[in-house]
Amino acid sequence: MDKTKREELEKAYRKEKDSRVVPRMLAVHMVRMREMSIGETAANLMRSERWVRKWLERFDAGGLDGLRDLPKTGRPPNIPREIMARIIERSVRPKCTPRELQKAIREETCTRQYITNVRKAMRRHGLTPKVPQKVHINRASREAVRSWQYRFDKRVSCLEEEGFTILDMDEAFFIYDVISGRKYWPPRGERIVVPYTGNHRRIVVYGAITKESRFCSYQNTIERLPTCAMPSSRIIVP
Repeated sequence: MDKTKREELEKAYRKEKDSRVVPRMLAVHMVRMREMSIGETAANLMRSERWVRKWLERFDAGGLDGLRDLPKTGRPPNIPREIMARIIERSVRPKCTPRELQKAIREETCTRQYITNVRKAMRRHGLTPKVPQKVHINRASREAVRSWQYRFDKRVSCLEEEGFTILDMDEAFFIYDVISGRKYWPPRGERIVVPYTGNHRRIVVYGAITKESRFCSYQNTIERLPTCAMPSSRIIVP
């Protein structure tokens, strides 16, 4: 092996990330550069002599590219990809599941696709599984929250000047209103949300703290009570 090929092999070995190609490069390095026998190389790499001869021949015929696996075509799909793409474009919506697409494929082509193949097709067309984010149906806008905060802070400042004690309070809701663990398949980069009413049974935990670091908490179980999503608030105690 000449100096150019030797340097090319060493440089490619240091950058190679495929764990299947690395031992093949080592086999070529041992035999062609270090002039080790095929038997010694096979023993050091814990491979068979037939395996070493195979990749030496592939290297001699195709160079470094010959050490990589040949592309595998596999069995052709029973549904052409153009038809599959048309079905996905027509069937996909924000809340789409592989089972729903599998049903649409069966209704249009009269063929049954395995769910794993359906997921692969959805990924090829830019769909990814996501758990939807819960958004309250009465969620206030950012402008409304900023306006409320400005008016409230102004009121709190006036009350502090009058000698009132200010407590910062927040709450945690453990609700049973919506199940958000199910994954949907929206297009990549698109956000998906699940609205919830917020009026079913839940456990509510309140906590409040003063500027002097005095803390108090309260827990309550609510069976059915309509609520509205609100930011953290303050309690004014005279």
